[in-house]
Amino acid sequence: MSKEDFERLLAGFREGWTKVGHRTFNLEVFTPSFICIGSPDPSQDHPPFDRDKYELLTEICVPCDPEHKHFTNMGFAVLPRDSRIADVTATFKQLSQEAGAALPAAFRDQLAEYCPWHVAQPAGWWVALLLHLTDECARWPDGRPRNNPGVPRPFLCSVDAIEMGGLNTDTPCFPCNGADSTPPTGQAWQGEGVGAAGSAPRQSEITSGAAREAVLRQLEPADRKAYFACQYAESKAERQLQDREAYQLLQDEGIPTDKGDLGELEGYVLPSFDTWAKQLRNARKPLGEQKYTQRAGRQTGGSIAKANEIERDRE
Repeated sequence: MSKEDFERLLAGFREGWTKVGHRTFNLEVFTPSFICIGSPDPSQDHPPFDRDKYELLTEICVPCDPEHKHFTNMGFAVLPRDSRIADVTATFKQLSQEAGAALPAAFRDQLAEYCPWHVAQPAGWWVALLLHLTDECARWPDGRPRNNPGVPRPFLCSVDAIEMGGLNTDTPCFPCNGADSTPPTGQAWQGEGVGAAGSAPRQSEITSGAAREAVLRQLEPADRKAYFACQYAESKAERQLQDREAYQLLQDEGIPTDKGDLGELEGYVLPSFDTWAKQLRNARKPLGEQKYTQRAGRQTGGSIAKANEIERDRE
């Protein structure tokens, strides 16, 4: 397949997102929260899931930790079995199979641990990319088992996957997530089979203070607050943090409510990690930022006080 094929798939995922409307449609993964030694009983689903309630999309493995050093044994990516959204389910199933089968070899190499040879299926490659982009793992940030991670709004996430990976361009590039320090270089479409390398065009990062302020003002309030909260966590830790690390710091220590000028973070309530991570992505995209790009020297504007300023006030 070519960039033109992914343009067609992109249009299909967008149309599917429109069809979903206000109906609930999420992709869930039932997977063990441990590394299974040996083969499970082939006569039973492992882990079990209700086949009257869910339709199997693909088998998949999921990271056991935020660093993606260890993966679970085989799990199951499932879609809701509901007559009211049967058309939507069928559409996503077909599109994900086509998109997964069309992924460049460079992408599949990066996703190999999600799809080992004994579970590799066309839709599995696509689900693996979505799980990678949403930074899903089988354990919560505090280490507790999480038996059914998933991808909310999979149509919209698929649109992001195609655009972030440049799959509908001449130079697709495997997109980074919270566990990556630098994004690997993907294969250009015209270089498939001949080793030519390329990288997807990216929006330039906005570094001008005035320009950044203008973009930040246009963000949804929840996205802007999530972005400021992440910046606060990094200033508190005095280093760059993975999103999960930043979230854990905010969850453990909170943001002082009685010291310093917190601006928009006054009374901030931390949402679930999945929601917060999505809000961060929404904020970073118009700013042209990638996770783990150097943040030194960026101006946060007057909407947030840094941690050391709050600590000085506390003293």
